[in-house]
Amino acid sequence: MLISNFWHVFAAVLPALVILFYVYKQDLFPEPKNIVFKTFIFGCSIIIFLNLILNDVDAFAENFFEGETFIFFDSFIRAAFLEEISKMVIIVFFCTRKDEFDEPMDGLVYGVAASLGFAAYENIEYVLYALNQPSFEIATIRAYTAVPLHALCGIMMGFFNHAEHF
Repeated sequence: MLISNFWHVFAAVLPALVILFYVYKQDLFPEPKNIVFKTFIFGCSIIIFLNLILNDVDAFAENFFEGETFIFFDSFIRAAFLEEISKMVIIVFFCTRKDEFDEPMDGLVYGVAASLGFAAYENIEYVLYALNQPSFEIATIRAYTAVPLHALCGIMMGFFNHAEHF
């Protein structure tokens, strides 16, 4: 069981690490690995903040919305807005404060690191618990859908943060 879960977690995290490695290698003037790693870990830690507020957000949605309005709120406010704002906070309050944040590609690297940190943790949860049993199928599907989308959102956030930074 433990070995099986290891391979499922590995399959869940691997796409995020591959994309992060690719983006990091595209930078002609690479960022310090420790800052990129910290940004990735901070991205993983977003889940702590989200777990603190999601119960209240869910209760609010269940009390005030139903049908398609509930689905809209759940998809675009609860999930997308809260997640992306949390990632943005990491980029704005941690990454842009670094002296190393000095060129356009830096925003992309840090944005991708924060986004893929969250995507890796979220992917682990989906792979291990979505079907009430670990699933390589979920890992494969999310490797081609959700993880690259998180990376693209990180690229956009990083680009626009760099534009604001200068």
